[in-house]
Amino acid sequence: MTSANKPFSETDLKNAFEKVDNFKNFFQKTTENNLVELIQKISGEDNKKKSFLVFKNNKYMTVKTEDIAFIYINYTSPTMVTFKGEHFDLSQSLDQLASQLSGKDFFRLNRPTDDKLLIGKEKTAQFLSWLEDR
Repeated sequence: MTSANKPFSETDLKNAFEKVDNFKNFFQKTTENNLVELIQKISGEDNKKKSFLVFKNNKYMTVKTEDIAFIYINYTSPTMVTFKGEHFDLSQSLDQLASQLSGKDFFRLNRPTDDKLLIGKEKTAQFLSWLEDR
């Protein structure tokens, strides 16, 4: 009689089921991670800048995008303002900056002033929708 015709032991069955569970868990985790990466690639969010190199007080430093409160036009060039109240002049245009920032985290308004952020009537509904999705 060959070994293929012998009955399975309880240990053999437990080991086989453990392997199946391990494979199932592996593929579920891998699929979830791949889906997140795929969604980021499709939305273009993973291509967005995570930080900006800025120059102030005769030195270069890095500002993470998560630390940026807003960017506004100061006379003719954009100025970045952090949540800590730091101001950095930027050399890129506002259009260039907008294309480098995540639409999930940043919304382009008409203009900020010292005490208010102004939104044009045509962008109000779009802005409110953006706030709800955050």
